[in-house]
Amino acid sequence: MSKDVNTSPGVLAVHAGSYHHFMLGLKWVAIALAATIAFLTLWFCTPAGFFSALLTGIIVLAVGVYAMNHGLAHSSEGDTPSVQ
Repeated sequence: MSKDVNTSPGVLAVHAGSYHHFMLGLKWVAIALAATIAFLTLWFCTPAGFFSALLTGIIVLAVGVYAMNHGLAHSSEGDTPSVQ
């Protein structure tokens, strides 16, 4: 029993685009989680206090935004999918 798989270039291009957008969204979620975890950890688990924790969270977020705007947003897969 073989399954009929649609591997037309159009379907593969849609899949590649969906994968690319999912990965970009996942990177943004990871940046937001990193900033939130840094903020909450410093605020509640150290004597640093609220404002030091807030400053650290903002710095982590700013570094993540800078990285996404300067190269991290590029995905490693090719722009045109190929059937293998």
